[in-house]
Amino acid sequence: MKKLILALFIFTALFSNAQVSIGQWQVHLPYHQGISVSKNKNIIYCVTEDGFFSLNELDNSITELSKINGLSDVDISTINSSEALDITIIAYENSNIDIIKKNEIVNISDIKNKQIIGNKHINSILFVKNYAYLATGFGIVKLNLEKEEIADTYYVGEDGEQISVNELAYDGTYLYAATENGIYKAQEDKPEIINYQNWTKFNFTTTETNFLNICLYNNDLYVLSSANSNQNNLYKFTKIAEKDTFLILAENINSKKRIKNTDNNLVLFVDTAMYFYKDLILNDNSVIIADYARGLILKKDNYLSYFFPDGPYRTKIEEMDVADETFYATLGGRISVMDGYGYYGELYKCKNKAWIDIMDLESKDWTEIKINPRDSKQVFIGTTNYGLIEIYDDKIVKRYDINNFAEHTLQSIIEGNNIRIGGLAFDEDNNLWITNFGVEKPISVLKKDGTWKSFNYKDAINYKYITDIIITQDGTKWCILPRGEGLFAFNNNQTIDNEDDDLLYKFQNKDKDGAILSNTIYAIAEDRDGVIWLGTSEGIVVYYNPSNVFDNRSYFYASQIIIEVNGEPKHLLKTELVQTIEVDGANQKWIGTEKSGVFVVSPDGTKEIAHFTAENSPLLSNNISKIKIDKKTGTVYIATSKGLISYKGKATEPDTYFNDVYVYPNPVRENYSGDVVIKGLIENTNVKITDIAGNFVYETTSLGGQALWNGKTLNGERVKTGVYLVFLSNEDGTKTFVTKLLFIN
Repeated sequence: MKKLILALFIFTALFSNAQVSIGQWQVHLPYHQGISVSKNKNIIYCVTEDGFFSLNELDNSITELSKINGLSDVDISTINSSEALDITIIAYENSNIDIIKKNEIVNISDIKNKQIIGNKHINSILFVKNYAYLATGFGIVKLNLEKEEIADTYYVGEDGEQISVNELAYDGTYLYAATENGIYKAQEDKPEIINYQNWTKFNFTTTETNFLNICLYNNDLYVLSSANSNQNNLYKFTKIAEKDTFLILAENINSKKRIKNTDNNLVLFVDTAMYFYKDLILNDNSVIIADYARGLILKKDNYLSYFFPDGPYRTKIEEMDVADETFYATLGGRISVMDGYGYYGELYKCKNKAWIDIMDLESKDWTEIKINPRDSKQVFIGTTNYGLIEIYDDKIVKRYDINNFAEHTLQSIIEGNNIRIGGLAFDEDNNLWITNFGVEKPISVLKKDGTWKSFNYKDAINYKYITDIIITQDGTKWCILPRGEGLFAFNNNQTIDNEDDDLLYKFQNKDKDGAILSNTIYAIAEDRDGVIWLGTSEGIVVYYNPSNVFDNRSYFYASQIIIEVNGEPKHLLKTELVQTIEVDGANQKWIGTEKSGVFVVSPDGTKEIAHFTAENSPLLSNNISKIKIDKKTGTVYIATSKGLISYKGKATEPDTYFNDVYVYPNPVRENYSGDVVIKGLIENTNVKITDIAGNFVYETTSLGGQALWNGKTLNGERVKTGVYLVFLSNEDGTKTFVTKLLFIN
């Protein structure tokens, strides 16, 4: 059992608008698809399809709730609150449990961790006295809320077998269980309840046995059964303590919904063409609704108010890009290299913490994105079947597709009528390079003057598929050939229109002895030293001598980084499938894997700086599809299989001169406990801090363009009130700068 003080619950400020400090996380999830609500005193909790948030009725403030501010897990299966006990219980899909009581979270992971044959899913929660009864996939679990521990487990099926209990009800004497195999009851306060023989099964003639929901209303018992996969029947039981008689109230309800007693009102939820209510609470002449399209709806005095935190429209992220502190992400997604999922085009943009969604019903599967580095309002989208799309100032302004071949040189696939884009990259002259797979001319360029050219490299590539493209510091383009085919590199020798001097080379990942290393490549990046890093199905492969790709090939080969693990040499991440690599401002590598989260390694890869997983951090999932870094702010955006999250990193892009140096916070107040940040630095800046009398206090080296100071001396003591001088110099001492900082204790 774990206890955690949840300080954030006493705050009323909107969490997403709070300043994110270095080392902090922030989730970016869609919150509009409300599925469940619960209320405890003045706090309303809303579970959504992908997230969780609360609304404070006193001031209408919204708080996003996640592992960042104390929860133990993700993917909530059910929630319930007891105002009498001042408690809220959250059950997760993996059977983990959090109990929120006042400003504390108590985690109970017994069911999650216990080896149970069968289904451990927690379907619903019922409060009785000082206990909570959990309806689970194997039976009923009784929680002692005073001791914060599991008290008993009841197996209610015939002969004590495990059966799935969907929901529970209590009339003051009997506990009722709606299960996959009928309805059972037992006297709640009798010790014999633990014996399955003391659970009585209702006897009545119906064709179905799976009962989804159960509740009491005016001393009668109402149950909703599953007639088939699309229809339900509603039953009413009368005199339930004396005789099992029943009445069919409604048959063949055309949706698998639910019933609920709220504020002594019986509510039957059904789907309509206009309303998407998944759950509601009637309370003090108000209606609280979880709506699948509009998040949380609060109706008071005939006025409707809508609440949900800002965020992207969906959790799935295929590609990302960021520039000028503006973040973009596409929905997209590929089933395979050739085929997309068929999602309509969606682009999510975040600037100044505000999200907007750009949607397009004329195209599908937006899988690539590239921001113009010289004009962040211009964004290009590559699609799996609909060619190239240009967006400017959040509006689609141009489509390069099968309807306007005269305006571009992209080609449709040989077998069909689709233009398939594999990758996008801008060169230093602001030309946009495009891979266009399955065609005669698989490489195209949209030049900065708006004209097009395609290159007949098909014979050199000799392969149908071509995806990601990067452009190195010397102007060479490297392209991934998926499905184990290797790489293709080309260089136009700064003469785009003259193909006679083009250099072309297709190759596989071979080491200096000619042995093939992992050739199934998922990611490619160039670091600040010009080294090429590849993410493969068997870890990391690097090219230390990429400039030799077209000549001196005896000195051109792939390598694997050797690290020491428990005293033994190992290849870096040899057992991991690496799906994405990003280089930060300090030349550290952020590596996203399929199953083991995010690794942060030193510039040469031999030292692990950090390893973030769903188990040791707020990371939403260990399946990382893409990482993108805002090098100006140090923010690391991480797309996972369960949504987007970001981390405020320590490294930023270095400057060339000390022209924009600033220190924050300045002054440092007596109640501030975070790091002092010094920004606008040259790469590997030496930072020395002294007091006004010149006494040495602290020294460090910048991470890219940023350095941190914890406000303490090298002896670990917090500095005294006063003015401090910050001396800055580059590696050879030819560039220097001095600034001041006021510290208040």
